[in-house]
Amino acid sequence: MKSLVYTKRFLQAFKDPRKVQMQTLNRIVKKNQHTVYGRRYGFSEIKTVQDYQRRVPIIEYQDILPEIERLKRGEQGILTSAPVEYFASTSGTTSGVKLVPVTKERIQALKTEFIIWMRLTLKGHLKDALGKILYIAGPYHEGLTEGGIPYGSISGYLIYKGPDWAKKRLAIPIEVFNEFDYERKLYLMALYALQSNVTHLGFTTSIEVLLLFDYIRENWDSLVNDVEQINPRRGKKLRMLKDPKPAHIWPKLHLANCFMTETSKIYMQTLMDVIGRDIVVRDPGINASEGRISLGICDDQLSGYPAVYNTFFEFQDHQNPDVIRLVDTLQQDHRYKIILTTSEGLYRYNTGDVVEVTGFKNNLPQVRFYQRDFFLNIVGELAAERELVKAMELTLEHTGVEVEGFTYIPYYPEGFARPRYEVLIEPAGSTAGEGIDRHFARRLDDCLKEYINDYRQMRNEFGRLDPPVVTVLKPGSWQQMNSRRIVRAGQPKYVHIAKDPAFKESFEIDYSVFA
Repeated sequence: MKSLVYTKRFLQAFKDPRKVQMQTLNRIVKKNQHTVYGRRYGFSEIKTVQDYQRRVPIIEYQDILPEIERLKRGEQGILTSAPVEYFASTSGTTSGVKLVPVTKERIQALKTEFIIWMRLTLKGHLKDALGKILYIAGPYHEGLTEGGIPYGSISGYLIYKGPDWAKKRLAIPIEVFNEFDYERKLYLMALYALQSNVTHLGFTTSIEVLLLFDYIRENWDSLVNDVEQINPRRGKKLRMLKDPKPAHIWPKLHLANCFMTETSKIYMQTLMDVIGRDIVVRDPGINASEGRISLGICDDQLSGYPAVYNTFFEFQDHQNPDVIRLVDTLQQDHRYKIILTTSEGLYRYNTGDVVEVTGFKNNLPQVRFYQRDFFLNIVGELAAERELVKAMELTLEHTGVEVEGFTYIPYYPEGFARPRYEVLIEPAGSTAGEGIDRHFARRLDDCLKEYINDYRQMRNEFGRLDPPVVTVLKPGSWQQMNSRRIVRAGQPKYVHIAKDPAFKESFEIDYSVFA
């Protein structure tokens, strides 16, 4: 019943998004007015958006860490009146993984999104509904908090808790998501996928499905042997294929849903070449651990509509942070940082995500992901600048190396090999250059895995990243670059992250070492 309510709200938003947003905000505030957080900020006195913005501060994760710690111990009524039944793990340290609370309302919203997606996305692709989805997700059960509440990947959990009819469409059983041995996980995904009539791909980044297809190609004979033991008829059909391209393995495959990051775009043509023909690609929208930001059902196949039916949005102007707009006052081609208020206990939460307005349908804006501030995001790891800096500091401490400066950039190899981090380093001191070797690169990889949970997952459980490459710059490189930047922009800030690999072209390279 609630799914129908959400769907009705979503359709109403095309005519009057402000009205739907006011209903969403009022519902969230009223429902949670008696929580610890609601009493602290006077939710019962909030009647307007202006009241809400005046009483409730904009926050980041660290600001509610005490409340999260109480929830982890099993206390309830802290941020939401609804019980917290799960935590979505996201970027953070492995010693203190960043956990976002999830209640039943998030699951109810998911069912709504399935209904809307089926209604609008599959329009013109009805034959998809008859086949299987090759969906790749993270482990939905990574462990338990001290209060006994499970936590894990939101991509796996939403499917685990999703409707039965959706789970029946999966080519790969959801239990496989919880396999932490990546080679074993690849084998199981390949084995189940080869037995299925796959018509639709679902994944976060294109590199992970490319790696799966590469695994199938390299292990074709042994995989077909195993399929024959389970399903002789299917195994025989696979054995007859002269060229085991995905287009031949699954002749009805023609639709893919993936988050169109810059990395995915880089690999997209390679994906089509590997498949053996072009297929339709749609961005499913932005669905972060903190909540869904957009639903990717726009005609351009890259943008999405804000999830106004379940989340209250504020849009902070990316160029002028003092200006905060609501959903009905956004401007075409402008970029905004997303501030969320969710049913999951995040109130005026600064996500760090920046979106760009690409158009409007009636009065509802269309947005696409533009960037995440101060993060490196190659394959979905969302590694924060402060965490990357800390990993480097630990590496320098362990190895005794001194540096003038360092910058992380993406490294995209040719073909469809895994990407990796490249770290540009200029050594300092009388022993400049000594100690920056393969051992240093491996130590950096270990520190990144130790300190950044998402990086460890992408390296180990997901297999999306290869170990880093360390590129040593010639002496004076940082001083020369900073001199140029001072001329252009006055006092330069440290550049610890550069999202464009071409940043490397600003320097003279001495040598590179791979972990």
